[in-house]
Amino acid sequence: MMNKVFAAITVFAFCIFSLSAYAEAKKVSDMSEDEITAALNTQRDDKDALYLYRALLYAKEGNFEAAYADIASSFILNPSNGYAYSTAAYIYLLAGDHRKVVECAEKEIELLPNVPEGYGYKGMSLLFLIADSQGSVKEKALQSIQAFSRAMELDSDSTRGYYWRGRAEILMGGEEYLDLALADFRKDIQYNPQSYKGYYNAAAILVHKEKYKEAVKMLSQSLAIKPDFLDALYLRADCGLFVGTAAEVEKDCATYISLAKTGKYTRLGTNQPALCPSETYELAMIHTIRAVVYRMEHKFEESIADLSEAIRLQPEIGTLYGVRRSVYESAADQTKKASLKRKYLKLARRDDQMAKRLNAGKAKSEESILQGIKIGENLLPTLLETAGKGGMIK
Repeated sequence: MMNKVFAAITVFAFCIFSLSAYAEAKKVSDMSEDEITAALNTQRDDKDALYLYRALLYAKEGNFEAAYADIASSFILNPSNGYAYSTAAYIYLLAGDHRKVVECAEKEIELLPNVPEGYGYKGMSLLFLIADSQGSVKEKALQSIQAFSRAMELDSDSTRGYYWRGRAEILMGGEEYLDLALADFRKDIQYNPQSYKGYYNAAAILVHKEKYKEAVKMLSQSLAIKPDFLDALYLRADCGLFVGTAAEVEKDCATYISLAKTGKYTRLGTNQPALCPSETYELAMIHTIRAVVYRMEHKFEESIADLSEAIRLQPEIGTLYGVRRSVYESAADQTKKASLKRKYLKLARRDDQMAKRLNAGKAKSEESILQGIKIGENLLPTLLETAGKGGMIK
């Protein structure tokens, strides 16, 4: 396997390609941008490599237009160099142009069918194209699975491929592919014990299978590695309604809320400077989960406060008003003060009317929340780091 031009970027692990063996003989791998520019103005027979290395340097600086121009110049000089297409795929990957990544990766595979990097690039960018809603989900997911499988066949050290192949398998749907995905996430954890995302994805599938205790163990492992991982806190709090204690659920909810307020946290997707819409929804659900626990403990005022905050965050969700109505009714049943009872019942009627208005024509009911937030519809893993919420298993 060739040496790498740059240190591997962790998230793309085995996908990073280098030209070092090709360029070592050309004496350009250690040249600066200015030195390469000067060399291009002389008579040399390695200008294709010079252009590629300068393109890499431009890409590292974020100057993608200049990088693209150098890639084109390199291809003109040597259109049959498969390693050049691999370098181009890497640069397009850095730029986020996943259609061009796939195009270059497929050309690399054509020219270098036994080199793993092209398959890795292709598999990765196909997943990003799915996230961007470009093309058939299952068709691209299957192609991604095939690409990652081939990459790992060619390079047994490419163990991060298990994680990404698992993400693609989730998108295929059905229990058979979920079983394959779970096996891949277990492999990822085995080879990469710090893979907090591997633990999380495995847990999400276990939740789908209603294996809550095992899921909580996986989530606890994930949080031991990355304590500020909001997705894992969310899922463990939700699982806690089935297998945890009130104190454990309350602690996870409190930690989630605290981290969300600071804006300093880790997500399965990219970190956001402020809560994006899906995260605002999750924050509302975290308040609702804690409200359910408080209700079970007869802490009605605390439950009402959390539900009121959830409604402030998501005022159009009729189910939340229905849940708060039920808490008002429970509080009315428990109080001995007639005036307080009348107040609670009045508020309950108001929430009942609001819930009916917002839920008109919808097949939703607050019972799903009262019985525990329905895991599997809200919490199974998102598609990719940058994909936002979506692609959840039903």
